[in-house]
Amino acid sequence: MKKTAFSTGAFYTLETAEALGKIRKAGFEHAELMPQCQEDLSPVMLKIVNEIGIHISSIHYPLVYFGILYNANPGMFRESKAFSDNLAQFAKAAGTEFVVIHPEQEYSGRFVDVIGKPINDNIRYMCEALDKVNVTVAMENYPSGVGQFPDTLDAYVKAMAIPNMKVMVDTTEVIEGGGDPIEFISKLENVPCHLHLSDYKDNVKHIPIGTGKVDWKTVFQVLKNRGYAGYYTLEPSYKYYLDDPDDQLKRDYDFITSSI
Repeated sequence: MKKTAFSTGAFYTLETAEALGKIRKAGFEHAELMPQCQEDLSPVMLKIVNEIGIHISSIHYPLVYFGILYNANPGMFRESKAFSDNLAQFAKAAGTEFVVIHPEQEYSGRFVDVIGKPINDNIRYMCEALDKVNVTVAMENYPSGVGQFPDTLDAYVKAMAIPNMKVMVDTTEVIEGGGDPIEFISKLENVPCHLHLSDYKDNVKHIPIGTGKVDWKTVFQVLKNRGYAGYYTLEPSYKYYLDDPDDQLKRDYDFITSSI
């Protein structure tokens, strides 16, 4: 049976506990946690997750804390290590399989050593902490830079040479970068380890799946042909869940479960 999940990022204006409850009520047995505060990675949240009866299949490194990970300041590096250690312990306790991050910015000249290397060290420390608890780091494509194309994303991950880091695909980010998700997935050296699924239409990204221009039937067929066995994780924008969120979630659940 194929595994479906939904990101709490679509409900970032709500308490994460409420978001998880809505996701589970709609039928999803798995969720991607987008932490919005430190409490979302605490023992309190683990208890809530267990009470709701939902599995945290993946965690997106919190966008609100990107300034911790992608930071060259020595003092912040110490805080980044502490954050990564806690993230790893939470992931272990929650049975989480993937942590999603983005490629770092490219640097040149003296900034490679001054900025690039410390940030790279931050990422490596986090990956090592997660490797110890058997969590895969899913490197997401991005509309610009090294994450824009399948070959450059493959090359970036290969150059990092981190055992538990693998390539993942976000369909909307592919289109925003001028690509086609079908072609992107097909051209990757290996099948992606993880997915973020949302639609795209009229230059608007992260709209609910099935409401835009993506040819989902072909996307899912390509994934099947490549042997994808991971989670089909929906990651739309919160903008489309401010009204009737429960009905929208049920529509999403019905769409993905009937399509894969």
